[in-house]
Amino acid sequence: PAAHRPAPTPQDRERARGRVRRLLGLDPDGGVAVVVTVGRLTGQKDQITLVDAMEQVVTRWRPGDGPPPVLLVVGEGPDRPALEARVASTHERTDVRLLGHRDDVPDLLLAADLAVSSARWEGQPVWLQEALQAGTPVVATDVGGTATVLGDAGLLVDATAGGPEGTAQRLAEVVGRVLRDRSLLADLGVRSLARAAALPTAEDALAAALTAYLEG
Repeated sequence: PAAHRPAPTPQDRERARGRVRRLLGLDPDGGVAVVVTVGRLTGQKDQITLVDAMEQVVTRWRPGDGPPPVLLVVGEGPDRPALEARVASTHERTDVRLLGHRDDVPDLLLAADLAVSSARWEGQPVWLQEALQAGTPVVATDVGGTATVLGDAGLLVDATAGGPEGTAQRLAEVVGRVLRDRSLLADLGVRSLARAAALPTAEDALAAALTAYLEG
């Protein structure tokens, strides 16, 4: 589990939003909707399927839908060449930034409008717990321990039917719907903070393990 940090204030969010967006050359005044994913670039995390989904979101985006989305991919790994090739082949309006390893993930999550996991399988995704602590809305594939981490805080997407293409279509539908609905985004953000407060901390997990060892 991630260690608990104090719940971010609106001022924390605005500071992170301004810093991150200026650093990445993005409009700091809400001219884009920032979608972020964090994880090693591997088949397990399947960022290529997320890029496919974002391309579908962007090609369906209309001027009245709100700020257009940009996808920030945080992490390094063996799938980077394939991911770079996929990004290069996307529709011209699809804005995907491969950021590599970052030491400012908490700020990136604070600055994001939405966190998305496209993993094919998972244990207990710590980065999603960090997204909850940041009060960031979450959409994720329903795999492994993801549902246990999110509880009722995020929106889950089936990853079992239709292969990667089916998963990409379902992710695109949910991500597009959430980004178009600012009230839903706000509600998911509130639920993220509430869920983060209910999750065990790293200290809780250590105490439980120590108790089990002493009583074993």
